Amino acid sequence: RPRLEEIRHRLEVLAGMLIVYLNLDEVIRIIREEDEPKDALKARFELSDVQANYILDTRLRSLRRLEEMQLKAENDVLVKEK
Repeated sequence: RPRLEEIRHRLEVLAGMLIVYLNLDEVIRIIREEDEPKDALKARFELSDVQANYILDTRLRSLRRLEEMQLKAENDVLVKEK
């Protein structure tokens, strides 16, 4: 992929992960309890397919360890590069 496309993709993923971080308990509840967690996540948080898939592919243990500052810092660096 061209670099700009990679940056756009990663920014989309990071935006989704920031939503997860700020709503972690609800995201984990949806993943554990919903029959269709992807659809539930997309509806509840207005996520894209890319964002929902990334969240569902991330282990819950990893979601708990998310560092908001790290996500924001990476986001800022990529926005500047873009």
